[in-house]
Amino acid sequence: MRALPVLLITACLLPSPFAGAAPTPSASPGQATPGMVLVPAGPFTMGRDGGPASEAPAHTLTLPAFWIGKTLVTQAGFARFLNANPGGPRGPQGERYFDEEDEDARIHLKEGKWTADPGFEKHPASEASLRGAAAYCAWAGKRLPSEAEWEKAARGADGR
Repeated sequence: MRALPVLLITACLLPSPFAGAAPTPSASPGQATPGMVLVPAGPFTMGRDGGPASEAPAHTLTLPAFWIGKTLVTQAGFARFLNANPGGPRGPQGERYFDEEDEDARIHLKEGKWTADPGFEKHPASEASLRGAAAYCAWAGKRLPSEAEWEKAARGADGR
């Protein structure tokens, strides 16, 4: 059975960068790697009313601060991960990390190396499974954001 591909929609989060402390936007930039931005602690509106039932109801949720990648994971970045992974597009138990057989895949094996297609190197990574996205983040020393973290980072705290 084929794993359903998902778009790798974000960069990863730094795991527990503040070890329980209450960070502020003035926290030391040395705590994040280049390209990371701090999402401050506090409340935000998650979900919405009037949309699909799976998104309702709109409610207030409070999260601690976290660092998230400022830019999307690229095809070239995911190709580097595939080259570093002993199983390439497969995990240690044979699970699919990347659907290289999909016609929309923009990373291909060329001369024994996973390579982003010309012109797509800086495009967002796609055709990664959820396990592949999590493995990529672990390889990068980070983790995937939770649904709430992703929504807060995308929406902000002003109700967008």
